[in-house]
Amino acid sequence: MFTLIRPQLAQHDSGYFVTTRDRHSVLLMEADGSSVVAEAEYGPRDSVYTSTIVKHDAQGRTLAMSDAERDSAAERMAEGLRAMGATVDVYW
Repeated sequence: MFTLIRPQLAQHDSGYFVTTRDRHSVLLMEADGSSVVAEAEYGPRDSVYTSTIVKHDAQGRTLAMSDAERDSAAERMAEGLRAMGATVDVYW
């Protein structure tokens, strides 16, 4: 379950946050301080592109991600955007 903190920021019960970062990306912030960014398009149907996902640790260093981790992050991003009222497509 998500709690809407403000119009473009949702927090999941497990502690992570999803927010629109700017006009072309979505940000997933993990409870451990790491973050995952993906390109996104916002409109009548929002889109998240898994091929663009990059993960950073709390110090900003890029971390490797498996395909399963990338897919999970994309789904969590989409769920967060849906909690904000968006209709979302995820493109693998």
